Amino acid sequence: MKRILGVGAFLAGISVMTLAAPVQVSLLPQIQTSTISGSVSGVSINILAGQHQNVTGIELGMINLDSGNFTGLQVGGYNQDGFMSGVQVGAINYAVTYGGIQSGLVNLASVGHGMQLGIFNRCDENYGIQIGLVNASNYVNGVQLGLLNSTTALFGMQLGALDIHRMNALPTVAIGYGFDFI
Repeated sequence: MKRILGVGAFLAGISVMTLAAPVQVSLLPQIQTSTISGSVSGVSINILAGQHQNVTGIELGMINLDSGNFTGLQVGGYNQDGFMSGVQVGAINYAVTYGGIQSGLVNLASVGHGMQLGIFNRCDENYGIQIGLVNASNYVNGVQLGLLNSTTALFGMQLGALDIHRMNALPTVAIGYGFDFI
């Protein structure tokens, strides 16, 4: 009997975890066709703002908030994700961790694997390329290309008018007016 109940609970958990809305429309997070804790696998249209756990597919809106995983193309004024895999295009993009491309006026991440393209790019751990007027990172394993580039640890190169790196490891290339801080 315990075994049957255990298998039933396991299967019920799988069916709940895999349930995702194919299309979601929202005016605000409180007024949307799926729940805030729900997932979308398809298209999410957020007229003013929408909030979800996970989204796979295309998400369009003024404010897109995904607390879990986002995979696909996200276009909005403000995009915020836990883990983003794909492309974010917006005025302000934020992801705890991203893999892919962030393109906007301001791009922010804790850990990035890919490219940030914007006026101001900030990524604590950057494994890829930052292209913008101002690029800032604590750790760069890749390239910073901009007017002002700043990092604590550089494993790669900076190409800019003002390049700041506090610690570097070979090979390092700083082109422009570079500062080494030890």
